[in-house]
Amino acid sequence: MNCPDALWNVIHAYKGLRIINRRLAAEAELKLVFDRYQLCKHVLTLLGILLLKYGTEPYKKHIKVLSINALLSIISEIGKKPLTNVSKIIEKIVRELLEES
Repeated sequence: MNCPDALWNVIHAYKGLRIINRRLAAEAELKLVFDRYQLCKHVLTLLGILLLKYGTEPYKKHIKVLSINALLSIISEIGKKPLTNVSKIIEKIVRELLEES
């Protein structure tokens, strides 16, 4: 990971997850969950090109994880815990990612 934007977003995604669930955040950080799904202008450009060429079906997982990454970055900036149902959705997706690694 050598893009400053991606590094910033990954750090803030882990911070946002810590606001929701500290134990889950520690496990996700240990397994580098968000490091594998970086969010920066380069990734978004590439994803946009691939979506245009192949549609959304092959990239559903990436879109979901990048969306969670962005949401967690926003949460870490605001510093407030999101609504319970949002927290549960985020936890479920992160647990699925941890099971895959």
